[in-house]
Amino acid sequence: MTPLAVRAFFARLQEQGLSASRQHQAYRTLKAFFRWGVETGLLAETPLRGFTMHTPKTLPDVPTEDELGAALAACPDTLEGTRNRALILTLADAGLRASEALHLLVEDWRPADRGLFVRAGKGRKDRVAFIGPTTTRALKAWLARHPAPFPESFLLTDQRGRSLKRRHLVTLLHRLTWRGSTVRRGRGARDLRDTVADR
Repeated sequence: MTPLAVRAFFARLQEQGLSASRQHQAYRTLKAFFRWGVETGLLAETPLRGFTMHTPKTLPDVPTEDELGAALAACPDTLEGTRNRALILTLADAGLRASEALHLLVEDWRPADRGLFVRAGKGRKDRVAFIGPTTTRALKAWLARHPAPFPESFLLTDQRGRSLKRRHLVTLLHRLTWRGSTVRRGRGARDLRDTVADR
């Protein structure tokens, strides 16, 4: 992959009439993947070097770094707090939808390449989402305290090892983000997923 190939790819997306939001989503995905490639030594430098894409006004309002930091600071060093920290970082760093995060299994975590195997995501397609070192440390800390760390268990669970429900996730995210003094309103999983554009 070369910078020229990247530019040709985005030129083709424009020719196909893809919306600005969809183009920026593709840019964010490539940015996260190339960042992982550089961090792991597979790439000497990112092919996106010198290439920028402005955030379209139609994209959702995303949490700032301060807001994300406030939500993480609201997670105490308890079983639930360790889980919440891993959950927030996974949503923000991997760009997962709520349903995708809730259906992750322990065996879907690939520490060797810092990947998360997402089963039947959007379009019912499997894919691998990559995360950075901070999220990796948070997941490792959670797995060390996971109440049922078996391969077939859900990755993110309640204190009894049961899968989290979507309504639980929504309530949890709103509670954590409202607890941060810099947050204007409760954030949802989609808001956190959209932060992958800036990380």
